[in-house]
Amino acid sequence: MSKVQIRILSIDDWELYKSLRLASLQESPNAFDSTFNRESDLSDCEWKSKLDRAQRKDNALPLVAEIDGQPQGMAWGVVRNAQSSSAYIYQMWVKTESRGQGVGRELLKAIIAWATEMRLKSINLTVTTDNVEAISFYESIGFSFTVTGSDKFQTASQSQLMVFGLNAVVA
Repeated sequence: MSKVQIRILSIDDWELYKSLRLASLQESPNAFDSTFNRESDLSDCEWKSKLDRAQRKDNALPLVAEIDGQPQGMAWGVVRNAQSSSAYIYQMWVKTESRGQGVGRELLKAIIAWATEMRLKSINLTVTTDNVEAISFYESIGFSFTVTGSDKFQTASQSQLMVFGLNAVVA
C-alpha cells in the first residue's frame, strides 16, 4: 500500500476542494450541516474564498489526503478565535474505497499536531449518533463523547459532540 500524504489546500486547489466537498455531501448526506444542493449552487468565487486565508476570520487548516497523488479525503481544523483553547474539526470525509487505509488517521494526526503546536487544550468535532463506523474510528483515536446535563449539543440531525484532549497520544 502506498503512503498517505497530507497537504494543506491553497486557494489554487479550489476545484479539488469543491469536487471533494460535493462528493462528501453526495456520499454522506446526513453527516454534514450542509447539503449537496446548497453547495453545488456556490459560484467559483465563493469556492475560492473558502480557501483564501486573507478573507477568513478564523485560523483554519484545510487538508487533503492523497495516495499516489490522488485525493482520498479531506478535513478542516479550525480555531474560531485567538482566545479559544479548542480547535474544531469540520468536513472530515474519506472516500468509501479508501476507508481503513489510514487516510482518516493521517488527517487527524495532522490536525492534532497543528493544534498541539498552538498549545490548545482540546479538539472538538460532532458526529451523527447513527454513524457507528465514524464513532468507532474517532474513539480509536482517543475522542470521547462529552457528558452534559442537557441536550444542548443535540441537533435535528442527532449530532453529538466528541472531544480529544491534547494530552492524548495518537500512534
